[in-house]
Amino acid sequence: MSTADETARATARLENNLNWGIPLYRGFNAAGKALVSSSLQGDDFDAPANPVAAEDSSTAMTLSWDFFPGATHYEVEISEDELEWTSVDDAVVALSCQATELTTATEYFMRVKAVTATGESEWATASDTTD
Repeated sequence: MSTADETARATARLENNLNWGIPLYRGFNAAGKALVSSSLQGDDFDAPANPVAAEDSSTAMTLSWDFFPGATHYEVEISEDELEWTSVDDAVVALSCQATELTTATEYFMRVKAVTATGESEWATASDTTD
């Protein structure tokens, strides 16, 4: 049977093969031979979900978010105007990050993106105001 015949008869199925919570999809021919495989990572998703910025004190704020499939780490930035961003931490392995030494009674925007083995997500942003 030629490769073209094998490809024409290929069917896709979801294998129960999870790597860091990422489903692996593979195309199989009629004989069960894997022809193509692909996983959902990085650019297949928009951004870390449910970002929440919460004031910890008059000079500190914490951003938290949900786990992003395939993330090796996260990058967190902060801004007062959403135009100029400053890195808070570019190697976060937890699901939250605290910014300190902030100005009292100021609105801050914090954003997070996930970094995976294959790329980076979009930014997810949340805001709060220090007292």
